[in-house]
Amino acid sequence: QNLQHISQEMGISPSLFSTQPLWQIAMVLQATQAQKLGLRAEYGIDYQLLQAAKQQHKPVIELEGAEKQIAMLLQ
Repeated sequence: QNLQHISQEMGISPSLFSTQPLWQIAMVLQATQAQKLGLRAEYGIDYQLLQAAKQQHKPVIELEGAEKQIAMLLQ
């Protein structure tokens, strides 16, 4: 019931969550709430650091790529 109430409050169909793992539901709800609050990715620390490195022509390497992170979440 709580998920239905929260999803309706945020304007998301509860049926979207019927096959999703809990961590993914939490991320979708968090991202939706952040967007409604006016938060934007370009104000985040990761983006700021990447832009600073780019301006200074410094290389950026991945310590843990997206594929590895997704694989860990799927375990």
